Amino acid sequence: MAVGESDRAAHIDLLPFVAESRAHRAACPDARHFARTLPVAWVCELSIAGTPSQARAAIDARHAAGATSVVLVPAGPGALACLD
Repeated sequence: MAVGESDRAAHIDLLPFVAESRAHRAACPDARHFARTLPVAWVCELSIAGTPSQARAAIDARHAAGATSVVLVPAGPGALACLD
């Protein structure tokens, strides 16, 4: 998912850094560069990543904020194995 693309706006419209994200995307030559240069704080807001306990804490935080479901889409080599 290319979160910086306009068809993904619903995923970031309510986040506190939406204006900065749009400006950053506009300044990047392509989606790949945008993704590689995202600030770490944004990545933490937009993803569930880290150790299993960090991932569980991130999911719990999203439920505490009102999420009724969280969808995990594993990425990278060995993506399905990372769900263990």
